Amino acid sequence: MTAVQYDLEEGQPLTIELRDTRWAALLAWLWPGAGHLYQRRYAKGLLFMVCILSTFFFGLAMGRGRVVYASTRPNDFRWQYFCQAGVGLPAFPAILQAAVTRSGSDP
Repeated sequence: MTAVQYDLEEGQPLTIELRDTRWAALLAWLWPGAGHLYQRRYAKGLLFMVCILSTFFFGLAMGRGRVVYASTRPNDFRWQYFCQAGVGLPAFPAILQAAVTRSGSDP
């Protein structure tokens, strides 16, 4: 798959070879920046990985691990988790934590 971008200095088309975009999207959702790394855009991939994951893990540390919590119970509906799920695989432990709390344990 190729994408065409224009070189602003010369006005000539510049062709960039891209890999499978669907696979890149899946990788990007699983781990932020992984889709760019797959597309061989290493600087951008590392930038996204560091920025998104450091923000996510810093927030997780500030909340002592209790800020990523998935629940859809009527009196405890956590709509914020659906926003956190956009981070991808790092938000998955919240689903495990929800399963543990369903059995009566503390989060």
